[in-house]
Amino acid sequence: MTRRIKLGVLGGTFNPLHMGHLIIAQEAYLRLRLDKVIFVPAATPPHKPQEDLLDAMHRYRMVALTLRNDPRFVASDMEIKRSGKSYTVDTLEELRKKYGPRAEIYLIVGSDTLDEFPTWKDFPRIAQISQIVVVVRPGHSLERIDDLKAILGEDKVEEIKGLMLKDPLISISASDIRRRVARGESIRYLVPRTVERYIKKHRLYSYGKRQKGLML
Repeated sequence: MTRRIKLGVLGGTFNPLHMGHLIIAQEAYLRLRLDKVIFVPAATPPHKPQEDLLDAMHRYRMVALTLRNDPRFVASDMEIKRSGKSYTVDTLEELRKKYGPRAEIYLIVGSDTLDEFPTWKDFPRIAQISQIVVVVRPGHSLERIDDLKAILGEDKVEEIKGLMLKDPLISISASDIRRRVARGESIRYLVPRTVERYIKKHRLYSYGKRQKGLML
């Protein structure tokens, strides 16, 4: 009998990848006993503003460089290779096709996305393909989670509640990191060294416009 595998899927813009992303992935890996966590940088996210979104290949390379020596995690460019908007349901369908019925797919999302769920493309199908793991972030209310029963049914919502993970209180914002880079402030300990070096090498996020010699 072929052994079942448990795959975590962590999508996002990763603009840039930071320590908070890695800690959440590690928490899910440990608590859910996953075999692997797949990081999927979005090419064209439908729910995110585009004006300050870095080119997808830069974002993917920062993720791939950081994860290359950690066997628990892997970077995927599947959304970058696809044309059009990056819809989660398409990514999950692709993973289901690749790994087949032996894979249990766990979609890892932040609790701040709960209100957005009904607007996601084919959200009932997402819930059918995957088990949804909500990382509960400080300051985000879960009062409206029961509203999803009208879409998913009571059993599925109870499953989501049972898979919730507590955020390890790492409050790091990608937008704050971008502002720090533009102002020439240090981002050490907020992002992996691989990401820090990549931003400097490619002068991303307006790096160098107002440098004070503090970043590295």
